[in-house]
Amino acid sequence: MLRVALIITILIIFLDKANSQISFGPKAGINIATWTTEGSNTITGFQGGVVAQFQLSDEWSVQPELLYDSKGTDLSDFIPNNPMRYTMNYVTMPVLLGYKARGITFRAGAYVSSLIGSTIEINAKDVPVRDEYFENWDWGLTAGATLDITAGLGFEVLYYFGFPDLVDITFGDQNGQFLAHLNEGKNRVLQLGMYYKFNYE
Repeated sequence: MLRVALIITILIIFLDKANSQISFGPKAGINIATWTTEGSNTITGFQGGVVAQFQLSDEWSVQPELLYDSKGTDLSDFIPNNPMRYTMNYVTMPVLLGYKARGITFRAGAYVSSLIGSTIEINAKDVPVRDEYFENWDWGLTAGATLDITAGLGFEVLYYFGFPDLVDITFGDQNGQFLAHLNEGKNRVLQLGMYYKFNYE
């Protein structure tokens, strides 16, 4: 995270010195999230924060974002008759390169996320979460597009493709007998958001 923050800081300084047009503002929307675990179903979470856009030319731009991000999955059949729901809350920092064509800006880049909280529900009841259950960091690639509806106001669609497996939990029954081991699950998230950017030059 520190390396990413340093890179973004250097980028901001460089672009400011280059007299780039800058716009920034709030963003909010939903995440339709799941894991790559076999049998995973999607859950819906909130995402919101701030975005900044540095215009390099008429077509090219760079857009860093800083978001509160809720992801996770629903595992209804991983252990029979024990539906489970996992919710992971992150601070996420994507950095996206954009190319504008015919009014649509296509974006692609990378992201890093720091886990700030998590919950597990089994049979609709909260269960204690141990620190070793989940990876503290998620990272990967993201791509999508944005469309400006009016001056400053727009709609964003992004897909997040996480690389690391995030979970390592061994399940047992009331007698301590082994039931299952969950150790495979990468984030896959479709993000839909609205933003409003104010121009700053």
